Amino acid sequence: MERRFRDFLAILGYFNLQHGRPAKAAALFALLDVVTPGDPLIMKSLAAALVDAGQHEKALSVLDRLVSLGEETPAVHLLRAKALAAAGRTAQSQQAIEKYLAARQSSV
Repeated sequence: MERRFRDFLAILGYFNLQHGRPAKAAALFALLDVVTPGDPLIMKSLAAALVDAGQHEKALSVLDRLVSLGEETPAVHLLRAKALAAAGRTAQSQQAIEKYLAARQSSV
């Protein structure tokens, strides 16, 4: 897929996510994840859309893939905390927040 089409789909995904249509955004980012596997920005966007769409376990799966690719950034920890909290897994969410704070502190 040409870059301009990928960029267009990404913009459409962001637009949908920002305008309260997380399921549509997740579908677009899932498509992009297939055509550009391993792209950290697309994967983070997909995870955010899945969390907002109430698909917490799918979001956690995407975040696990990101970590396996070496992408253990503060944003990934924060998304994980949000997904875990939304899934009612409070203790794990708190651990993810602690990892987020530690990662953020070390990146300053």
